[in-house]
Formats: sequence, C-alpha cells, structure tokens
Amino acid sequence: MDIDAMIAKYLSGESTPDETDMIEEWKIISDENDLIFRQSEDAWHLVNSHVKQVYFEKEKTWSGISKRINKRYTLPLLLRIAGIAASVAFIFGWSLQPIFTSNHQEIIAQQPQKITLFVPAGVCSKTVLPDGTVVLLNASSTISYPSYFEGDSRIVELIGEAFFDVSRDETKPFIINSGKLKVNVLGTSFNFKHYKEDTYAVLAVEKGKVALSTGASTTTTLEAGKYATVDTQTLQTAVFDTPPARPTKSNSSPAKPEMIDKDTYTDQFSSWRKHKMIFRDEPFNNVLNELSRRYNVEFEIRGDEIKKYVYTATFDDMSLEDVLNLLKISAPIDYTIKSLTSNTENAYEKRKITIFKK
Repeated sequence: MDIDAMIAKYLSGESTPDETDMIEEWKIISDENDLIFRQSEDAWHLVNSHVKQVYFEKEKTWSGISKRINKRYTLPLLLRIAGIAASVAFIFGWSLQPIFTSNHQEIIAQQPQKITLFVPAGVCSKTVLPDGTVVLLNASSTISYPSYFEGDSRIVELIGEAFFDVSRDETKPFIINSGKLKVNVLGTSFNFKHYKEDTYAVLAVEKGKVALSTGASTTTTLEAGKYATVDTQTLQTAVFDTPPARPTKSNSSPAKPEMIDKDTYTDQFSSWRKHKMIFRDEPFNNVLNELSRRYNVEFEIRGDEIKKYVYTATFDDMSLEDVLNLLKISAPIDYTIKSLTSNTENAYEKRKITIFKK
C-alpha cells in the first residue's frame, strides 16, 4: 500500500473506513511506525495552522514552515506527506493576487513582497504565480518571486528544477535568474534544471521560443524540440535537436545526455513529472545527485574510478533499493545502506548509502 498517501488522506479526513482501519493497525505494528505517524501529524498541523496567517505574515510564515520541514522532518515518507499539506499553503502565491485588486488601497500602495517556496527532497509540488504562470517544482528546488509583478518584466529566481507554463504577456517578458544563467521568454512551456551540485544545467523547450543567457553578451535562442546543456564551471553552451529515433549509447565517456523523441519515447527532461527517472549516458555523480533528491538520502562514493561510470537507464516509480540493484547489474559496484537512526528530538536522519567497487 502507498502508506504516505493513505496517511495524507487520513489526516485530511478523506480516508475510507477501511483505509482508516489500515492506518490504525499500521501505527501499532512498531514504535517506528507510530513515531512516523506522530511526526507526520505534527507536520500536517504545522502547515495547515499557518495557512490562515499567510495574508498578514506570508514571508515569516513560509520561512518558519520551510525550516521546520527541512530540518526536523527528514524522513522521505514524512516529507511527501508534508509536501501534500504544504501544497495547500503554496496556493497563497496565487490567492494573494485579489488582495492587490481589491478596495484596500493601502495594500496596493505597498511594495511587492518577496515570496520564497522551497520543495524538500522527496517531494514535487505545483504553484501558480501572480500572472497565472503555472510552475511544477521538482525535489530540492527553491523559487522566489514577488507577490505581484510591477514594471516592464516578470522576474523570478530559481535554483533546482521546474517546468514552466508561462502566461503570455508581450508587454512583460518572463525572466528566470538562476545563478549566472538567465532564461527569457514571453509565453511558452519548458523544463529548466540547474542544481548547484550537478555538472551542467539543462533547458528543454516544449513550446514556443526561449532565450538562454550565460553572460552579458552570450545568448542562445531555443525553439520547441531543442534543448541546451550548460557546463556549470565553464558556462559553455551546447544545443541539440531532438533525435528522430532511440539514441544509442556513445563510445565516449562521459557523454552529454540525449533527449528522447517525445512522440515515440518518454521525454528525458520532463519525466520527473510522471514519477520517472531517465538517464542517457549520464555521469554517475549526476545519477546519484538525482537519486539523493528523489529519495532524500545521502551518498558516499568510495573509489575515484566509480565516478567515471556513465549510465543509460529508465526507472519508472521504483523503490530506491530496486534502482540501486539495477544500477549494480550494469557496473561492478555494490552498496550498503545505513539503518535509520533518530536524534534527541525523535527526528530521523537521512539514510546514508555507501557505493563501492566490487
């Protein structure tokens, strides 16, 4: 059973009588289950108790929620539950818009306030910006934007990965600042990935045109069906077309990932929205970074040779152990998983996984 989803339904009062009985029985199976449930309940009430306060203290409220979720509730299962609850609070970014079109002139006169949303590891979430732009945020991602857009542009900040369906407004370009990278659009949909720990950033365009800038005078324009990779160290940009057929593994190592034809194969750069992970000749470090964000775990690699491996694989909503077992089939590696331990606050630490050569 999908226990995290069932706990979320239970806490929201939407579970069936049978599901309620299953949760009650699951809680008493072990002390660990009972602890997980109690912390899940704490996180649920923490988020929902702050929703009413968003109107008055939205920055302070969200800061408190994100800190508590990120530092105290670190169990992957718990984070997903907290994320479900937090998605209710995420709506405030959109629901604030009527405030600035109401009769409260004293609020209209104020400067826009900065809103920051953080999605912890193990969680994906959706939010709607004040202009109607829809944003799907992947795990371990942070987006910041004003409570309303003023001036001649719509500027947001992103670290992590997100899929944007941008509301078109030719009078106000939509701009994403991400470290030294900048994405500029009018109205389009695309996936943008820029984690600080990855070796390169990726921009994949689904509809429209997108301008990618890596410096004051370096701009690359991408059309639908194209994607670009940016080396996070050198800022060198490479543009690729969508291949007409299934990509073949390159003999060079490591290689850049290849985008899959979205009409025939699952799109590599938006697969996370369907709970999938697709790797095409992906450096092993990037693979582990993705697994770390998806399953909220920490990795330790023993042996520099292992870091040179590249992987091509597709994982469809699988458990972490199943993914690791499949990875070690294609390379001479093995792993150990450190058991869960709790600290003095009865909060579980992240699981730690050691990867070593056979």
